[in-house]
Amino acid sequence: MTTAESYHSIYCHEAGQAFNVPFRISYDYQWGLFASRFTQDDLRLVIRHIKRQAGKGRNVRSLKLRTFLLGPMALEDFEQDLAEARAVKRQHNGDAGRASILRATSRPGEPEPPFKSLDQIMAESALLKKLRQIEGI
Repeated sequence: MTTAESYHSIYCHEAGQAFNVPFRISYDYQWGLFASRFTQDDLRLVIRHIKRQAGKGRNVRSLKLRTFLLGPMALEDFEQDLAEARAVKRQHNGDAGRASILRATSRPGEPEPPFKSLDQIMAESALLKKLRQIEGI
């Protein structure tokens, strides 16, 4: 499998069944240009990013091969999409620690403080009064 064919295969797999276009020798040059500037991981990242954005109802560029790869500004558009996808990826690295583990297991991120009963509040208030009397405040 040539480099162009491997990029085309990744495109078809990531873009989904609707975009499963057979490889043609006429795509070889454009995929070669693409491969000289971008990695296969870049291709995967951008396609997934575009699909995620489309799923959120945002206006995104088409994944059709004629516009995605063969359009007049396809490589420049891809470069901009890649920058955006990388920026979004950096924002969603997640937070480490106990809180993220709790959220991952469907529990509140921060433990909620226990509620105090009226008797507890009154007892603390009485203790505070006694403390103030002792200190002479």
